[in-house]
Order: sequence, then C-alpha cells, then structure tokens
Amino acid sequence: MPTSNGYIAIWLPGVAPALYVAPTAAATIVANVDDTTTTFSTSVAVPVPGGTAGQWTVSSNGVLTAAAAGNQGTGFTATLAATATATGLAWYNWRDYNPTITNSGKVKTEEASGVLYVTFDGVYEFNTTNP
Repeated sequence: MPTSNGYIAIWLPGVAPALYVAPTAAATIVANVDDTTTTFSTSVAVPVPGGTAGQWTVSSNGVLTAAAAGNQGTGFTATLAATATATGLAWYNWRDYNPTITNSGKVKTEEASGVLYVTFDGVYEFNTTNP
C-alpha cells in the first residue's frame, strides 16, 4: 500500500480478499505469450524506493520490474543466482505461467485513482488448468 513517503507491505491473514481490486474491462492485457515480457509506460512516473519508475516490465512468469529492462528475461525457473544478481527493483511471484492455454486468464495492467495495478487474473500454470 502506498504511504506518504513510500510503500508498506501488510500481512493480515484472511484479509487479502477484501483488499483485492479486480481489473476492469479497461485493463490492458500484457505479456500474453508463454515465457515473454512486456514493457509498458505509466501515465506518470510511480514513486518507488530510490526514485520513480515511468516504465515497467512484466514477465508472463510472474516477475514485475520497475524499469524498462526486466530482471527475469524469459526464464520460467526461479533460481537463487538469478534473483541475487538482478539489478532492478522487482516483485517476484516466479512461476511457470502460460496465458496462452485455452481458457487461461491474462496478465493485466491498469491505473485507477493514482494506483498502478498489475494482476495475474487467473493465469494458468504451464501445462495445467490451475489458475
């Protein structure tokens, strides 16, 4: 959650569903291929630790980097070496997702009320129908 001088992460067991903001029909689908990345720009630079980020890179495999160059490339396997050598500020939910599977959800971005949302909206894991 954003604060006046940065961000704070709050872990409240059982509360996450109440904080979830579902993407609207206006959300943009990104990273819509297996093992790919998409770089997108925000309408205004987003405050992040150490400055701002006007460009973001999202991987279909669950990594969001606050920069034009993503930390993950197109890799689908998380490794300690890859995360330890990454230079960009990123959020990792590294998993082998595949948004091209029939009936899979999509990776979506949207800005609303001054907040950037990136949602893996029911994206299936590779070779499964597990969202």
